[in-house]
Amino acid sequence: MRSEHHVNPSRRTVRAYERGHLRFGSGPGPDELIAGGTGERRRIEEEALVSAPGCRRLARLAGHLAYWFGWFAFHPDTLVYGR
Repeated sequence: MRSEHHVNPSRRTVRAYERGHLRFGSGPGPDELIAGGTGERRRIEEEALVSAPGCRRLARLAGHLAYWFGWFAFHPDTLVYGR
């Protein structure tokens, strides 16, 4: 499964969405994406990436935002890779 993610610093949120074969780039507005190759615009909504009426909605994927210290407390043997 391929996914697209969206970060909104003002709301401190991160969302991941199903994207299928599409690849997206930034749109003209803060809540828009443009599919490369097709130029199709998608509006970023809470539950899906939405385009024109009648088009397939790309669903939001389940996720959980966790902080390193919380993860490490439960998984102290986790390996960390450098850049």
